[in-house]
Amino acid sequence: MKQSRRQELKTNELSVFLQQLYASASRNANYIIGGAVVVVAVLAIALYVQHRRTQAREMAWKSFQELRAESVVEKPELLEQARAMAEQQRGKGELGYRTAELAADMAYELAMSPKMASERAKRLELLRDARQRYQGLLDLASDNPVMAEGPRYNLAKIEETLLVMGESTPDKVRSHYQELLKNPHGRFYAMADEALRTLDDRTVPLKIVATRPADTQPTTAPATAPATQPSAAVSTTPAGATAQ
Repeated sequence: MKQSRRQELKTNELSVFLQQLYASASRNANYIIGGAVVVVAVLAIALYVQHRRTQAREMAWKSFQELRAESVVEKPELLEQARAMAEQQRGKGELGYRTAELAADMAYELAMSPKMASERAKRLELLRDARQRYQGLLDLASDNPVMAEGPRYNLAKIEETLLVMGESTPDKVRSHYQELLKNPHGRFYAMADEALRTLDDRTVPLKIVATRPADTQPTTAPATAPATQPSAAVSTTPAGATAQ
């Protein structure tokens, strides 16, 4: 009997609770519906933003691949596009690093092209720009020795070129090669070792010695030719024959 009574009381309590819940929901129906709408809207916006970011990242990677496939020597204007892309993607993970690397590579490649051989000022500008960008990449890879090897080697080559042009010092060049030699298993170890051993021979300034032109003999005959002498008679008798 007592158990039946307790069950009845529990049923009554549940009924009261449900009635109160229904009444509360009825009074706040507009708020509940509004809250649900807000939640759905927030989720929809978040998904849209995520989709747009993914799409933009994919398009950026595609543009990067297309730009990297072009030749900056044939189209120097591509360098400005690479610089703009590097600035736009700055700090955006791997894509930011790769676009910065591409801008540095293009500046260096254009500086070393034959068309820049006679344009010292422009060549220096490109080399300095490439050096600054590679140094930035080296700073980003300071905690990753393997990733730092590429920028380090390119910095060494740039400093070597600047040394030949009188714009750097042997110590700067050696310091980069010596850093690469600290890792015997590095992919640039052999090249750095060879470059360091032959550095002095390859960077000796060319000595140009001025020489006077060789004396030339006159190529024209004298204005007055000497008088001709009567020619001696020439015997037509074959050798060994007796004249009659």
